[in-house]
Parts: sequence; C-alpha cells; structure tokens
Amino acid sequence: PGRDPKKTIPARDMLLWWLRVKLGGEPWHANHSVYSYFDRFGESNPDWFADGKPARGAHLCYTHPGFLAQHAQDARDYFDGKYPTMQFPKGGQVMGAGDYYPAVPIDSSSGWCSCPRCKALLDVSQPIAENTPGAEFFNGRYSEYVWTFANAVAREVRKTHPNKWISTCAYARYFLPPRNVKLEPNISVCVTKQVMLYAHPASKKYFNDTLRAWHKRVGELYIWEYYLNQYFSKFCAFPWITPHLIAEDIAFLKTVGVVGKFVETSPWKSRRGNMAEDLLPVYVTAKLLVDDSRGVDEILDEHYRLFYGPAAAPMKAFFEKMEAAWLAHGEVFAHKASGQRRSWEIMCPPAKLKEFHEHIVKALALATDDPYATRVRLMNEAIYKPMEKHCLEYAERNKSRRSLACPLLTTPPTVDGKLDDPAWKQAARTQPLVGMTMEKVEVDTIAYVGRDDKMLYVAFDCPEPHMDKIVATHNKPDSLDVCLDDDVEVFVDVGRTRQQYYHFLINPNGTMADRAVGMGLDAHGIGWNSGAKVAVARAENGWTVELAIPLEAMKAAPKPGEVWGFNACRVRRGGVKDHHGQATCWSPTFGGFNTPDEFGALIMAQSEKSDSVGQTPQPVVELAFEDETASDSSRVSTGGRASAKLDRSRDGKPWDASCRVQGKSGFGCAFDPAAKRYITVNFPEDLGLPRGDFTVMFWFKTATEADQCLLASTTTAPFWLMNLSRVKDKRLLRFMLATEPPTVAANADAPPADDQWHHVAVTLDRGKLATLHVDGEPRDSVDISKHKGALKNVMTVGGPYSHFSGCMDTLQVYQGALTPPQVR
Repeated sequence: PGRDPKKTIPARDMLLWWLRVKLGGEPWHANHSVYSYFDRFGESNPDWFADGKPARGAHLCYTHPGFLAQHAQDARDYFDGKYPTMQFPKGGQVMGAGDYYPAVPIDSSSGWCSCPRCKALLDVSQPIAENTPGAEFFNGRYSEYVWTFANAVAREVRKTHPNKWISTCAYARYFLPPRNVKLEPNISVCVTKQVMLYAHPASKKYFNDTLRAWHKRVGELYIWEYYLNQYFSKFCAFPWITPHLIAEDIAFLKTVGVVGKFVETSPWKSRRGNMAEDLLPVYVTAKLLVDDSRGVDEILDEHYRLFYGPAAAPMKAFFEKMEAAWLAHGEVFAHKASGQRRSWEIMCPPAKLKEFHEHIVKALALATDDPYATRVRLMNEAIYKPMEKHCLEYAERNKSRRSLACPLLTTPPTVDGKLDDPAWKQAARTQPLVGMTMEKVEVDTIAYVGRDDKMLYVAFDCPEPHMDKIVATHNKPDSLDVCLDDDVEVFVDVGRTRQQYYHFLINPNGTMADRAVGMGLDAHGIGWNSGAKVAVARAENGWTVELAIPLEAMKAAPKPGEVWGFNACRVRRGGVKDHHGQATCWSPTFGGFNTPDEFGALIMAQSEKSDSVGQTPQPVVELAFEDETASDSSRVSTGGRASAKLDRSRDGKPWDASCRVQGKSGFGCAFDPAAKRYITVNFPEDLGLPRGDFTVMFWFKTATEADQCLLASTTTAPFWLMNLSRVKDKRLLRFMLATEPPTVAANADAPPADDQWHHVAVTLDRGKLATLHVDGEPRDSVDISKHKGALKNVMTVGGPYSHFSGCMDTLQVYQGALTPPQVR
C-alpha cells in the first residue's frame, strides 16, 4: 500500500529471476517464536512470563513447565495442520514452515526471568572471547539457558512427531553451543553470523571454530547470514561488496555440513533496500550455493562482461577496489571506531574517493548504449553518488573535535537535582547535544561540567515536551537495564587512554548504574562502585540531573592542562517516533555511545575560566625566529608557554649571527648540516600535548634533495618525527609516530627543493588520524588509532638525527587537531 505500482517489480518477473538463479528450496524457518504469547496468554497465564510480569515484547519464563508444554503443543498443532491460515485464534503468526517449527526466545539480550530455575541456568555463562570483533554480540553468555528451553520443546515434540524438526537459532548471547546440554536429534540449528567481519583474522577463526563445534553436535545445520552493513548506519556506510570473501566462506560452509543459507540484506524505508549494492553479494552467493565448480573469478568476469558490456573493465576495477578496501582494513573492527569513521576516514577518505570516481567516470563514458548505459548509471547513482555524499559530508561535519575547558569551581554545587547553584553558571557548558551523526534534534539538551579537588561535577538540563510519556521503569541500581529507559549517560576517560573509561547511566527516577570499562573487571565492568552522588528533579517541561563523581574513585588527580576523554549523552524514548529511541551526544560518535576514540576532549583549566577550548585557534607555542642568534646562549622566544634553547651536537659549531636571515616574514632561522645546529623546545606539562591532540606548522625552504630532519621528538618510543627522505626513488615528506610498535607513517610528496618558501603542517587527532598538509592542502593521512600512549614533552627543530639544510620561519604549535581550513 502506498507504493507506486510503476516502480514495483512485477511478481512474475521476480519469481522468474528467483527460478533462474535457483534461490529457494525445502520450506524451512527459524525465528523468534513467542511474540504471540502476550495476546494469547498474558491475562490467563501471567506466571508464564519473566518474573510473572506479562508485557508485549517481554521475555517468557523459559523454564516454566506450563509454558514449555504449550510451546510443544503449538508445534504439534502446526504439524497436525490445525492452522491453515497460519494465524493463532487470539492473534499472532504461526511461525512454522514445512517440517520445521521454531523455538527461539524474544529478540532481547536483557529482561530475562530471574526466578530460581532460570537464574541457575543464566548464571552458567561462557567467557567472551577477547580481541575478537563480533564476540561481544555473538557469544555464549546465556547458551545453557536458551538451549535448555529449545531442547525441552524438541524432546516433547519428538515423542509424538519423531520425523519433524524443532528449528532454533544460535544467535546473540546463545550463539555458542551449550556445554552441559545434550541436544535432541530433532533439533535443527541455524547459526547466525556476519561474514563481513572475516576481514579480521580473529573473527574469521572464531566463527569458523564455532561452526565446527555445532557440526559435531547436531544433525542439521543452517546459516543465517547478515549482509547488514548498511542497516545500522541508515545507509551512510562504505558499501560492503566482497565477493571473494563470500566465496571463501561458502567453500568452508560445505565442509561443515551446512545444508542451507538464508541471507538478510539491509532494508531501508522500502523492504528492498539498495538492490544495486546487494546485487554482487547476492548474485555470487546464489551462484556458488548452486554450483561451486566454477571459480568466483570466472563468475565475476562473466558478470562484468555480460552486465556492463564495453564498461566491464572500469566497473571490475571499481568493485575490486571496494573489496580491497575491506580486506586491507580488517583491523578496524578490532577497536571501537564508529562505522562512519571506519568508512570515511580509514577505508574511503576523500583522497581514495577520487580513485572510485575515476573508474565510474570511465565506465559512464564507455557505456553509451542500453542496456549497459542504464546499468552503469544505476551503479553511479545508487552506489558511487551515496559514497560521495556521505564521505564529503562526514569530512565536513568532523572537521574539529569537540573540546571543553573544565574549570575549578569556587563553590561546589549542592547535589539536589536542581541547577540553581552559582557553580553551574561558572561550569563549562556544552553545545546542545546532537544526533549520532551530528544531525540537529528537536530539543536542546545541555550538559555542564566542572571540578574541585575532590569531585568531578556533571549536570544535565533535559527539556522534554512529553513528560507524560517518558520511560522510567527501572529502580534497581547498577543494572544496565537503566539504558532501556529515558536516560543520560556520562563517559570519562581519565588521561585519554581511548581504551579505559568510566560510564555512568541515570534515568529520570535517579537510578544510576556505574561501571569501569576495560579495567579487568567483569565483562561489563559493572562490578565497579564509584560512590558518586546523583539527584534528579522533574518539572513540567523536562528533567534535570546533578552528578558528583569522586576523583579518588577514578584514581584521578587532574593537573592543569591534562586532557581527558569525555562525552555527555542522552536517550529519549517517550514521545519520539523511532521505537529504538533518540540518541544524542555532545561529541558525535557516528555509532554507539561506547566509542572512546570519538569522545571529546576535556582539558583541565588552570583557573575558574570555563570557555570552550579551540573555538578560535591560537598557537600555544610560537617560534617567530626574530631573536638574535649571536651565541649558544641567545634568547629564543616561544610565546611564553614553553622554553627553548639554541642547541648543537657535540661536534657542532656554535650559533652565530649568520643563522639569522631573511625569513618568510621578518627574520627566519638558517640551518647548515655541516654546523650540526638545532633548537630544543621543552613543553610544560599543563599544555597536555603528550596525550592530547595537537598541530605543528611552519614555513621552510631548501635547495637540496638530501635526506634531512625537520622536526623530531626523539627517535626511541614513544616518538614522532618529520623529515624529508627519499623512498624508492621518490622524495617524500614523512611523519612517523610510535607510542608502541609498529611505527606508522604518513607520506606526502615533498615540496620541490627550489629554495622557495613552502608551508607544512601535521595534525594529530589522537585515536584517529595524523594528517600531513603541504602548502595548505591535506596530502596524506595515517591511522594512528592504535598509538594511544603518551608522547614526550620535547621537540627538536632542524636536527639532531639528520640535520636540516635550509631556512625556517614562524613555527607554531596548537592544542587540538586543526581543520584544513584552519591550517590554510
């Protein structure tokens, strides 16, 4: 209903295509099977529901004898043909297909029954695999519990229908086989998985080992595969098109007895999603499931030739580049980088986007006649154009990281939930919270932050036009179910490790959960207790929160200039259209809240000043080179925030007046490699550069193509270094960084050695990218997300590891990673 029939593929054509590619097979089904129970039994049998509380979408008590008997009876009635319309009399779809009837819980990983029977099984958990992308979702946390339920249904049905199957899913927290349940022979298992994660070796091994384990336990094995890259990003991610990865996986599936595969693609607005993006993955899947005697390259070459005609070569190059980007960056799944950052900073930054553009332009030029011209235009409009849009929008939105100066409060606030204390006027005030990808929302939530010598204080002002609809059902402290309510959330990464952080969740009842993530506690870090004070006040048009977190609990003693990671977030559930809720945050994460690489910077202010940091960039250190250089003891001005001295190697020549020369503006500094002179700059601790983001830029000119050092912060880890060097007969400007091995490098074509002034800059967005700029333009970036350690508070200019030959002028150091327009 509501669809334009002219834009709908006729059913006959669709069925013919299914037949042609041999999709389908024996009727089979496995999915969440108990959603109908609230309408059917909510009033008559409330004790069948989790903790005796029936609700739509609530879990059942999966050990209750009455519920188990009814579920087995539902299966028998289906097999006996009692539901020809496939609807239960009191409502709800009958979930069977052919000889299969499913036994799968409600689709939720929380809200399980806590009765003694259920709790005993829920407490038998399997550890979550470490350093394995995907294992946080696909694990065995509740395998004993769920498989005990499915097994009990299968046992009863087998007594009356021995030739029928109970189908169920190895999914989410019951993905791994149970350790203590001997499965009935009439259980058919559908293993859910995500092949797109296989670009990471640990994930590939984890999923394949799990399939081998299931193969040993059950007689029939199916796959539910998620081709869902775009669904969770709302079609804003880099396309997942990896036919070779799919082919390798299908070959493996046949070795472990898999008899069928269901593919879930990304639906959006219409249930069809982006068919152009799904074409290659689904086509290759269908071809290889039917006949794997042909190699995937043979299938692909035939497809490119027949589908794109004269444009086959550039379209093949287009899609091969796409797959190569996924396979080359499997490590991005190992850290909690957002999907948007993975897509548009790592796999396809603007510089790489240009390469895709070149291929699609060639294809458009070659495909002049139909049907090939229409097909290439489809790929341009449905794949390349969205890539271009989202890549450039992300680059524009993400130009600068959010930052706040956290002031010392003269008088601490009274924690009563009301924001009427003078302290909140003195505190730092965030910009209004925005959606996860920086979209504006209809209410302006504001957070405040300040500190004294004992506490970190955070407050929220949460306007709410639908106070009568807010969700606040949880009153149990330290339960992560608080996040199922309307709530506010605070994230504090002391020292900006990007690996460990403290997380606070507070709902409108004032119920709080706090946890320490990545610190070796339980799986969710919920065992940590902060001792924080919290209070909430409700009003007619909103609610407010005050939170006081003891610094001692976070093992923190902040010093002026110290940089922490920080985010303030809110989820609205009542009064919003999206049933998932409306998530907002101060520092956009472009994904989930728990993404420490995307936290903003909280800089410990030296005083009571609470201005936001970095709104108008000003250098914190500047070497203008206007001073005399008559001797080694000559003064070197730095703008007052650092100390610098004229230095030289042991066999170097003393500084003299010849080093002071005409600069880009005023005077500059001349460096002679034979004299082995350099400048040493020592940064004060309160600048926060060792763990913070920073930018260094300067003017230079040289007439030699010899290898030479421009800037350095030692050469033993942790270090960074900028030099001019020749690599494989190519002269490069290089920036190298290592807080732990291996060293990473950004490489840009060096400015010509023409004895003319050129401007260079390096921006370090810690946890993200280091970017080299040459003459005002970004030229190359390198992922530095793994280099989270502290650097040193020292920088040398012009040496001493290899000495610079030329002149420098106006060297500036900024807090924060400046954007390209700011560098220009």
